Amino acid sequence: MPSDSIKDQVAVVGIGNTEYGRDLGRHSLDLITEAMQKALDDCGLRKEDIDGLCTNFGGGPYALDTDAVAQALGLNLRWYGQTWTHGRFNGTVVQWASFVLHHGLASYVACFFGNGRGRHQAGGGGVEEARETGGGHAQSPPYGMTSPAAGAALAFRKYMLRYNVRRELLGWVPVTFRKHASMNPFAIMRKPITMEDYLNARVICDPLRLLDYCLINDGGCCVIMTTADRARHLKKPPVYVMGFQGLHGGRNEFIFGP
Repeated sequence: MPSDSIKDQVAVVGIGNTEYGRDLGRHSLDLITEAMQKALDDCGLRKEDIDGLCTNFGGGPYALDTDAVAQALGLNLRWYGQTWTHGRFNGTVVQWASFVLHHGLASYVACFFGNGRGRHQAGGGGVEEARETGGGHAQSPPYGMTSPAAGAALAFRKYMLRYNVRRELLGWVPVTFRKHASMNPFAIMRKPITMEDYLNARVICDPLRLLDYCLINDGGCCVIMTTADRARHLKKPPVYVMGFQGLHGGRNEFIFGP
């Protein structure tokens, strides 16, 4: 039986990115395929080695879900998992993959995302526009959730009230993200911002300001994970998972939680 502690027991061994842009004119599956192949090349594996997939991509019976990706790429999987389609579930995808690898349900897991719908505004458009990639939550509009971050604004407002958090503390998140983006050649928004820039930005959905928001762009990315023992024999030095933290919003709130 594996140890209960997952610290340093699994690792990221390969990373792949496509270009990013407002509208690349490419299908999500095309972007996913490119990103996954680059991740495989990065760590020296073949697609036949991948026996696990995990993503926060898709949604709905007409969306491009994980099983469709596996079928299109000809993968022979032992396990796959799929979370809700929101960017904040990227961490959850890595968390799930870590558990799966640690307990022997798969040997190599590819965690991926691909977005080929940048021209379709989140929070707008119709169901038909989102059939290929999954749309918004159907229960949201009647309650005023008509913008991409309305639910996040409500959740953070509750967090601020519960824990007496000042607005400046939230500001360090986009300031730090932008600092790292300035060093990333794949990033689109690479100009550094300051706390003063953040506090002077206009409010979009209180308490969220303009610089709290990220752009919706086309692109694909993939990270490949495996156990620490396997990682030592691959092409590049592994990046070990040291820990993670999760969030649960309750039975009646499965989209946003404070």
